[in-house]
Amino acid sequence: MRVAVFKRAGLLELEDVSMPRAGPGQVVMKVSYCAICGSDLHRYAYGMMAPGVIMGHEVSGTIVEVGEGVEGWSVGDRVLRSYRGPLPPRFSSRDKGFTLDPLTPGGYADYLAWPASGLLRIPDGLSDEAASLTEPLSVAVHAIRLSSVKLGDAVVVLGAGPIGLLAVQCLRRCAPGLLVVSEPLPARRELALQLGADLALDPREVDPVAEVVRLTDGLGADVVFECAGSEPTLQEALEMARHRGQVALIAISFEPCRVSPSEWIGREVQLQASYAADGQDWKTSLDLIAGGQVQTGPLISRVAPLEEIQAAFQGLLQATDDVIVLIRP
Repeated sequence: MRVAVFKRAGLLELEDVSMPRAGPGQVVMKVSYCAICGSDLHRYAYGMMAPGVIMGHEVSGTIVEVGEGVEGWSVGDRVLRSYRGPLPPRFSSRDKGFTLDPLTPGGYADYLAWPASGLLRIPDGLSDEAASLTEPLSVAVHAIRLSSVKLGDAVVVLGAGPIGLLAVQCLRRCAPGLLVVSEPLPARRELALQLGADLALDPREVDPVAEVVRLTDGLGADVVFECAGSEPTLQEALEMARHRGQVALIAISFEPCRVSPSEWIGREVQLQASYAADGQDWKTSLDLIAGGQVQTGPLISRVAPLEEIQAAFQGLLQATDDVIVLIRP
């Protein structure tokens, strides 16, 4: 079978390897779709993995083999590779060998062996394509659950990438008084409006901090979701939050970010970090997609075969209107 193997920073290559077998407690699934995640892009661009790693964790597929001791699953079941378990109680980028575990073996492959305990069943009537976005949606759901957002709040989302646009749809269901998105790319701003934002700002044309303060009668946002992962947007998020407001930090910056704390400390702004998701977030997200409350179709820009994965990764590292690219082996 074919797999896309990480060779070095900026390079994935296809290789032929042996078909995996289902060990005790495992299944083998034929991969239907595997979305390219922003964290995969960071690992790829910064070389945050050992050579030989197979990435890809936003995976849908069909079971083709069931291992010894597996109950409740059969050949032909459509499944998601799901939440695997909690992170260690403490881990740090200062740790030697820290790579931000890419959950290997990954789904950029024809087939994948995975523990049966880490599967979710795809509901009847839901496509494998739509189901593959359960993982990024769970990240947005997890962040919103950790946040202090309430009915009627003024809410800002910085960055209309996959997580930002999924967060917009979930936040719309929280009935905010104002939901603003800041995003430099026109097509993504338009998509944010289509999916529920009240206003989409171009940060290259207007000062997003000043505009949010103006829209909230000088107070600032109740909650700001930082989904861009850049140095300027973290400072913007902290500056536009109101007195005792909150910044929900979702996006991961792999470079140091300088912030000026004097102003936002005086406003007692809370910074709430959020990482990945737990099992309940996954189940909630799958229900939201299956029930039609979160749209996935508008976010899927294109589907690429496994042979084009290197080009797809390179393309997404550029300023592009593409939101989500699915790999279909």
